[in-house]
Amino acid sequence: MEKIRNEVPEAMARAAAHWWAERADGTAHHNNRGGDLASAFAGILADTMNEPPKVGALERFEEILAEKIMTAKYRMMWQSIWVDYGPDRILAEAAEEAGISCNNFPWKTGMHIDPEKGEILVRISLGPWEKIYPEVQ
Repeated sequence: MEKIRNEVPEAMARAAAHWWAERADGTAHHNNRGGDLASAFAGILADTMNEPPKVGALERFEEILAEKIMTAKYRMMWQSIWVDYGPDRILAEAAEEAGISCNNFPWKTGMHIDPEKGEILVRISLGPWEKIYPEVQ
């Protein structure tokens, strides 16, 4: 059965997947911007659950996620990809298929993919939005 492509161009899907692969490397700092001691301790505890991916797992994750973004049936699967305290379905499935721990993703981190504007915006741990695609020269 042939996979149907959606409206996300391949270059955008690959840029998005690459950005998430860089966040899944097992070095995530978990910060919910709570500002209190309990939030700080929760983040420290979550940091201890990071797992370094096996050799080749990040590359597999990147390929799997790019393919999922390009072929997701529903716009809600790829338009905004988030990690609250755990990753959205599209990220979790790609991580599981690649053998990467879902604990590796930073909390309160998200991405918005807008093929109509041709841009990708991201924010880490509720920080400021930044444009990652197209790359700023």
